Amino acid sequence: MKFWTSFFELSVLLYFSIEVILLIQKKKYLQFSTLITGAIFGVVLEFVNVFLTQAYTYSQEFILQVGIFPNNIPLVIGLAWGILLETSHQISECFNLPIFIRTLFESVFVVSVDLFLDVVAIRLDGGFWIWTDEPIVSTITTTSLLGIGYGNFYGWFCVIFFSSIILHLFDKIYAKISGNKDQNSKKSSPWKYLLLRITITVILAEGLLFVFLNILRFAPSFIWLFFVLQYFGSILILIFYMVKNNKRATSKLPNVYSLAYYMFSYFFCIITMIVLGLIREIPVFFALNVVYGIGMIIFLGRLSSLQWKQTT
Repeated sequence: MKFWTSFFELSVLLYFSIEVILLIQKKKYLQFSTLITGAIFGVVLEFVNVFLTQAYTYSQEFILQVGIFPNNIPLVIGLAWGILLETSHQISECFNLPIFIRTLFESVFVVSVDLFLDVVAIRLDGGFWIWTDEPIVSTITTTSLLGIGYGNFYGWFCVIFFSSIILHLFDKIYAKISGNKDQNSKKSSPWKYLLLRITITVILAEGLLFVFLNILRFAPSFIWLFFVLQYFGSILILIFYMVKNNKRATSKLPNVYSLAYYMFSYFFCIITMIVLGLIREIPVFFALNVVYGIGMIIFLGRLSSLQWKQTT
C-alpha cells in the first residue's frame, strides 16, 4: 500500500462516515441528501469519463474501487465531491444570497480547493490518477495548470454549478408548494421527496454537464480561456455583488465540523509538498497554497464565530 493514497482515502472515508452519522442524528435530512447527491454524481461522472474518454486512469492502490483497471473508479473520489458539495451549501447558507449568486459562490469555493488538491494528487505515490496525454510539468501553459488540464477544472466548476442550482431551485419550488420553510425537518422533507431530489438532480446535472463539456470540442485550443473566464469572471461577479450590496453573513455556521474537510485539504497539500520536496519544484504554487489556506482559516474562523455583524 502506498502511504499518501491510503492516508487520503482513509481520512475521507472517516470524515464521510462521521458526517453521515451526525446529519442523521441531528435530523438534517436535506443536508444528508445533498451529501449523497454529490457522492452519487461524482462516482457516476468518474465512471463515464474513465470508461468513455480514456483521458486518465486511476491508481490501483485505492482500497475501495468499482471496476477493473483501467476502468477502476475509487469510491473515495465521489465521496469527497459529496462532502465538498454539502459543506459548501452549509457555508453559503450563512449569507442571504439569491440563488444564482449563491451557486457561483459554492462553485468558486469548491473549485478553489480542487485547484490546489489536484496539482498535488498527481504527484503523490506515482499519482492518484494519470492523465493519458497530459505530462506532469512545473509550468503554467495554455494546455495545463502544472500538469492538470484546464478542462478538468472547467468540468468540475460545471459539476458544482449545475448540481447546486438544481438543488436550490428544487427546494425553492417544493417549499412554495408545500408551504414548509424548515426543510431540514423530517416532516417537511419526507423520504420520497429526498429520493426524488437526489434522482432529479443527478440526471439533470449530468445532462447539462454533457452539453457544456461538448462545447469544448469546438474550440479545444481555448479551453484555458473558457476556464479563466468562468472562474475569475465568477469571482469578479461575487466581489461586485457583495461590495455593492454590502453583504455580510447573517448567521454563523451550525457546527465547526463542517469546516474540517476544507482545512484537511489545504493542510494535506501543504504537508505533502513539504515532505516530498515539491516546494522546490513549484515554489509559487506552494506560496499561493499557504496564502489561500491562511485566508480560508480567517474567513471560516470568523464565519463560525460571533464576530460577523448580523444584517437584516
